[in-house]
Amino acid sequence: MQNNQNSAALEMVLNSLGVLREHFQDSNVQEIMINGADDVFIERFGAINKIDIKLSEAQIRAAITVLASRAGKEIGPKSKDCILNERWNGVRVCAVLPPASPNGPVMSIRKHSSVTFTLDDYVTNEVIEPATRDILKGAIQDKKNILVVGGTSSGKTTFLKALIQEIDPSERVITIEDLPELDIKLPNRIAFETREDQGVTFTVLVKTSLRMRPDRIILGEVRDGAALDLLNAANTGHEGCIATLHANSSLEGLTRFEDLIMQAGSSIPLQSMRQRISTTFHYVIFMARKNGKRRLLEILKLDGFDTTRQEYFFTHVYKE
Repeated sequence: MQNNQNSAALEMVLNSLGVLREHFQDSNVQEIMINGADDVFIERFGAINKIDIKLSEAQIRAAITVLASRAGKEIGPKSKDCILNERWNGVRVCAVLPPASPNGPVMSIRKHSSVTFTLDDYVTNEVIEPATRDILKGAIQDKKNILVVGGTSSGKTTFLKALIQEIDPSERVITIEDLPELDIKLPNRIAFETREDQGVTFTVLVKTSLRMRPDRIILGEVRDGAALDLLNAANTGHEGCIATLHANSSLEGLTRFEDLIMQAGSSIPLQSMRQRISTTFHYVIFMARKNGKRRLLEILKLDGFDTTRQEYFFTHVYKE
């Protein structure tokens, strides 16, 4: 029933934004960005381009109003809310109305890809070498803890899906996401989603998952104090944890992870924290957009922490 309601809501939005329907239905379009009337960009095959269409401010407002209504929310001049964040059947919508958007209503519609690649596909497409694939397959089979880092739309989630394909079907896997993107075909899997408006955060769900006998915990993206809970879980017998987070390099990913732990109010001394990170996580994979394409640029194997230089010991398993 819920899926039918979501489909109806999206159909009404597409009716409001009729000229965008062909782009929405194009499976190669990842995002539609409406900056205003007659100012629309799309991301297709990783490249962002402006498209020649004509929208009116009334059309954009109508689409936002429909989504808000279907979500049971009121947004606009008569409401205290002027920002809408919602998800619908593989689509995430973020919309902003004046006065937060003084030049008029804006929207971003992100489509989650239903395509799942394997590590073998990455080899076939010449993204990684067979030797690199074998190292990654071995890391999953040996239940190593892995961080997949990168910027927005860098391919982190797609690569995470490829890693997940290597998990033994006999394992019990719990996934935790902000937005549902991991369509995992595993027989013993529980999917959790955050609900910030109800106080259900990543931190809450990580703690909850530990009570449900997981063989693996997979976080769609580490954003808050869940970093500390994940570190504790991965460091105390819950092997094979995999998580993604935003960062602009492999080493910056480790610094970002440190920051998230400190934001959780941790009293762990920085040096001790870094030592724990270096012995808990075995690999850091860095994804990025390069020349309009999503690429795997680095894989670091963590080998410890140098307390004298205050630096991580690591080996470049792969570097483009």
